[in-house]
Amino acid sequence: PPSLGPLLTFADRVRPDEDPYSSTAIIVLYHPATKKALATFHLFPQPNSLSWPLQAGLPHCVVADAAQILAANKPGVLVRVTDARLIAPLIREVPRLAIVPSNDAQALLSGRYFYFVEKPNGDGYPDQYNTLQKFAQWTPPLALPAHWTLDNRPPENYPTSLFGTAAANYSKVKDGECLLTGASSRLDSSHLIPNSEYDWFEANGMLTGPGTKEVISGPPNLISLRADLNGPSFDQGEFVIVPVEGKAVCFFIKGNSRDVTKQAHARVVPLPGRIDLVNLYIRFAWNIFK
Repeated sequence: PPSLGPLLTFADRVRPDEDPYSSTAIIVLYHPATKKALATFHLFPQPNSLSWPLQAGLPHCVVADAAQILAANKPGVLVRVTDARLIAPLIREVPRLAIVPSNDAQALLSGRYFYFVEKPNGDGYPDQYNTLQKFAQWTPPLALPAHWTLDNRPPENYPTSLFGTAAANYSKVKDGECLLTGASSRLDSSHLIPNSEYDWFEANGMLTGPGTKEVISGPPNLISLRADLNGPSFDQGEFVIVPVEGKAVCFFIKGNSRDVTKQAHARVVPLPGRIDLVNLYIRFAWNIFK
């Protein structure tokens, strides 16, 4: 089978005098049959001692989860290819190629990655499958991926009758600081599932309380962020929060928020115990489609 070639390190892509936070080091996720890019992830170095211990890359689980969502929840494998001309033989050779191991925390470095879905019986990896183009087309899976769990997260008893502004005020007071930066001023209460997606929320049978629009604005769907990280950053899909080996970690995946990327990229964050991980996964999907 064709060789996948060596992985590029961050140093391979950045000159010594270049700001690494403006780097063009990226992961591009492709469909193997159409050869079209499904998603692009920007890569950044560790900014501080609180970071998740990775090189300038993303954990396997971030890219694999995104690929599975874009493939309408179909499980599959990632294959890294250094030369697009290898794609034709790769389609026939997938079972024998060095598929990227599915170690959730393994750092994927810059390059082209192709996502092949698995046949239901596990017999092979067909290259033909449909992908979703927008969040509204996606339906949450019946169960979250196995790694979407968090260790040692104390439960938070919160007033279940709070919605809307009252819930937002409660969350900000309870949290006391920005989830990403620790700043205590200019806090916003940010919705994981956005208010604008209420119709989607309802259509997917996710109303567990009274069937009112206020359900989506309850405490399990609210995190506290610095105001400039809410609409201008989180709502633009600049970063995602993903469980990696039992810890909630923030990863910036776009290159438009350089200052805060230096401060918060790859940082383990103290996700409040009230947060529903289903909501966090849905927000991950929403940001991937952005």
